[in-house]
Amino acid sequence: MKKAFSLLLLILAVCMGTCSSVMADDAKEEDILYYGDYAYTLANGQATIVGCNGQFGGLCIPDFDDEEYGIPDRPGKEDESATFPHFIDGVWRTVVPATLDGHPVVAIGNGAFTESHGGDIVLPEGLTSIGSYAFYMCHHTQAITIPASVTFIADDAFDDYGGATLRVAEGSRAARYAEEHGLPYTYDMDYRVFASGKLLYTVTDGLATICGYDSYGMYKYTFGYADYNDDDGTDLVIPGRLDGHSVIAIRGRPFPYAFNRSDLTSVTIPEGITSIGNYLFAGCESLTDVTIPESCTLIDKGVFDDCPNLTLTVVKGSCAEEYAQENWIPYRYDTE
Repeated sequence: MKKAFSLLLLILAVCMGTCSSVMADDAKEEDILYYGDYAYTLANGQATIVGCNGQFGGLCIPDFDDEEYGIPDRPGKEDESATFPHFIDGVWRTVVPATLDGHPVVAIGNGAFTESHGGDIVLPEGLTSIGSYAFYMCHHTQAITIPASVTFIADDAFDDYGGATLRVAEGSRAARYAEEHGLPYTYDMDYRVFASGKLLYTVTDGLATICGYDSYGMYKYTFGYADYNDDDGTDLVIPGRLDGHSVIAIRGRPFPYAFNRSDLTSVTIPEGITSIGNYLFAGCESLTDVTIPESCTLIDKGVFDDCPNLTLTVVKGSCAEEYAQENWIPYRYDTE
């Protein structure tokens, strides 16, 4: 009996020790420090980012009137670490600093960037780890640069993160992670999303892929989503070239629902486009006509879901005609 009781006490002691360790590892509110746009904790003089301005006070764009757009003040110091985001080389970009108040940033903590609006996010060289759900629900992010110094990425770090393209170094842990998890990635560290009028696009090998539609013409706020479109009906003629680049595709990366629920009434897609991505025009109830060229040989699933008033204009014998037939979408032939 005494032996059993002693064993029970030993088990309880081990459990209490384990619980104490877990609690000690959790960041307590009083341990969180603020600097510029970031909340962080310190261990051995090194910083772990545990939150950013996207959580602690909303999106902050320093170049615009905070009061007019209802943007709260940033927490912490007003200084060079206020990086959320800036318009750099035609892109809204957040460059995460390598140090916070003199402390090197070595980790992105669990959920640190949850639902933040960082645009194009560049993580600093010297970073070594990225925690669970670090970029959860970052649906307004176009790309994330992960340096080669990162050696640990939690298995669920990018769960439901919004589909942004990861910029990675060839042979790096981030490259292997993207490959293992089926995430879009590129070795091109200059990969970015550009805006031409209301159309957002990426460039690969000199060719443009349309990836978003900025319904308000305010790329700095909508980041390509058309969910809250205030246009009173729009006829969109997609050009064959954007800023000198031939347009070859309309895809949903990094905006999986780029034209979703917009008030577009008609869309003309030019000859030369070869593919149209998943669910791009889903929920466009005002859409009555989409003209698809013969050059388009791939139309993914759900592109025109919940478009009850739509009739496609297609070339006889084309991929678009076959797609219309298979998905019971009314269509007519292009007579031009």
